[in-house]
Amino acid sequence: MLRAREAGVQEEIEGEIEVFLHGTTRRSADRLLDQGDSLSSTGGNHGGALHTIPDANVALEFAKRSATQVPGETPVVVAIALPKKIADSLRNRRLLYSTAISGPPQGVRDFTPQHIFDRNALDTLKQHGFFFEYKP
Repeated sequence: MLRAREAGVQEEIEGEIEVFLHGTTRRSADRLLDQGDSLSSTGGNHGGALHTIPDANVALEFAKRSATQVPGETPVVVAIALPKKIADSLRNRRLLYSTAISGPPQGVRDFTPQHIFDRNALDTLKQHGFFFEYKP
């Protein structure tokens, strides 16, 4: 939450928030940071679903793995702050759910939790989310 406040979330979102972390490459991060510009219901490696992690260290491991797959890329963690009431609404509609990670990077346990935004939640993320680069 501290990183969200430092990034200026309180100027964009009033009240309680939840923060979701996504490890990726610099190129993908730059598009995501433009208010979720690259989010697409048919894009990515998971049929449009956006996989996020509650732990910054784990998100960074995913970012590092992604960066090794593209020559010259660097790892970046993108954070998405959402009003808690929006996150709760997405959960109630089963558009945001938690599960254990499958196929984690080396050093990350396969029972580590992740939060997945269904592809039908992406417009809500674009509309209500505050996207910022998470710097440890």
